[in-house]
Amino acid sequence: MRKSGIFIFIMMLIAALSCTNESIKVDALKTDRLVFSSDEEFSKTYQLLAKMSTKAEQEQWAKDKNHSTLLNSQDPAIVDYSEALKTILNSDYEFQIGDNTIWFNKGNLYSFSKDQLLNLPELKKNTENYTPYGSVKSLQIESKNNNKTARTEDIGLGWGKLDARNQYPFTQHHYQPCGGTNRSLNGTRKYVHEIYDETITLPGPGPVRTSNLYLRIKLEYKGSSWAPAGEQRQTTVNVSGNFTMTGIGIPNSNFYSIYASNDCYSGNWVIPIATVTHGPYYTEPPHWFISMQGAISHSVKGDDLENAWTNTEWTPGAGVLW
Repeated sequence: MRKSGIFIFIMMLIAALSCTNESIKVDALKTDRLVFSSDEEFSKTYQLLAKMSTKAEQEQWAKDKNHSTLLNSQDPAIVDYSEALKTILNSDYEFQIGDNTIWFNKGNLYSFSKDQLLNLPELKKNTENYTPYGSVKSLQIESKNNNKTARTEDIGLGWGKLDARNQYPFTQHHYQPCGGTNRSLNGTRKYVHEIYDETITLPGPGPVRTSNLYLRIKLEYKGSSWAPAGEQRQTTVNVSGNFTMTGIGIPNSNFYSIYASNDCYSGNWVIPIATVTHGPYYTEPPHWFISMQGAISHSVKGDDLENAWTNTEWTPGAGVLW
């Protein structure tokens, strides 16, 4: 009886340990979602990433955290969003705030509790049943003033028309990546310089909206349509101007100045211009007003000198970009 009792006890102990280990495996299920303790920590991290001067810095930041990113994604659903957001999202378009998994889909942020994770793939198919937790809207600046010598731009945060007027098409003949050899490469390319707004809306009392104004430097190639090109470039930005956001109570005018250079980079180069945090609208939806003077010099490494472009004024002597 004594041996039988000991045997039963041992079997019960093994069973208990087995259940405990199984529970740990479920609870400790590893993902590469970034985990933020609060909305505030998420916002601070977004701003930290937005201020990094190159995509290489953002890639290193993610690598240090063992985190996959969407920085090199060509998915049309994400390509026009900021590098800061692409760094935060993992390959499943997710991150975490507290115990909730946040999923980015078509500009909306959906929140799923810990208890919903096992059914997450199915829940993602029925987003019409859920109220978004927040949103991320990325909109390019659209001109409303046709006076090319003194153009002032404005954007309503609910408007989505694309307008990339500061662009220069050319035929590329050569390419020499940094540290590589020069080779012939024929193809239609264009430099594209854009100003765009990315506004993040999170719950919080209000709700709270953070609007970020960016200058985005791109190179595209012509296939069946225009798409991002991967050649390395050299770019120098030397611009200044004023920005204002109306509709948030006090329409202050602010001066900005940017001097920056980037060499041997590929993909988009995104430079922050301004950040404004605002709550509920007052008398109208917020609108950006921005002017920009100066020059943006852009060239592909190893290509013919005549294909280099200095994006400066539209009218000689005006020096006005936007």
